[in-house]
Amino acid sequence: MLVVPNHGPNAEAYEKTDNKLYVVVLVAVTACAFLGSLVAVILMYLWFGSPDCKLNQFFISLGWILCVLATPLSVAPAVQDALPKSGLGQAAMVTVYSTYLVASTLISVPTPPDDYTCNFTNKPGTSTATITALGVAFTFTALAYSASGAAIRGTMGAAEETALIPENEDENGDMYPADDEENGVQYSYSYFHIVFAMAAMYLAMLLTNWNTFEFLPDDNATIGKSMGAVWVKIVSSWVVLLLYAWSLIAPLVLDREFK
Repeated sequence: MLVVPNHGPNAEAYEKTDNKLYVVVLVAVTACAFLGSLVAVILMYLWFGSPDCKLNQFFISLGWILCVLATPLSVAPAVQDALPKSGLGQAAMVTVYSTYLVASTLISVPTPPDDYTCNFTNKPGTSTATITALGVAFTFTALAYSASGAAIRGTMGAAEETALIPENEDENGDMYPADDEENGVQYSYSYFHIVFAMAAMYLAMLLTNWNTFEFLPDDNATIGKSMGAVWVKIVSSWVVLLLYAWSLIAPLVLDREFK
């Protein structure tokens, strides 16, 4: 969802090193992404990380530490030798998304309605609609791109690709293009539907805020704020970073080519 869409532009820049304007834009976007993530971390410490909120502090600190560890890994000499097109651009996008997931996690922490210590969104007049809308927009775009791309790239049941499609000759001796999917389609039906089904289910859970609610001591129910939603989101942020790190390390430890 993050590395593949960002990898394409980086690949083009790698092949067109004379395009200085593109390099400037890429550096600026990457720097803004890292700077924005740092500002977000500072704000999370101010709004959610008071001395009494140890769990919130742990979430913020661990998320930032993982980002700091994954970023230099993307430009390590060994990684660059195996994956020349990897770089800080992908690391910046992963950092931004992971930081967003941590912020969404902290907003989901259940607290009493009049307790603003560990969750400032409980203050009257405070709305989380903006961060929810951003999350939905980003996730919808990424899911649409990645689900369709993954389905097309799926190899289960796909026909073998060939460099040239031979032409066939009819009874009159006229040549016509051959059907390159005569023995099998160039994509996998099952993989296509599995990926889209999982994408649809994930988006539904995101829109319903994981369909969770928790009853507080005063018998009030808080929708979308429960420890279930908290752990789903925070674990997702860790998995994102670990998968990204593995995508960089895998070509070094496995005897195969990654595309």
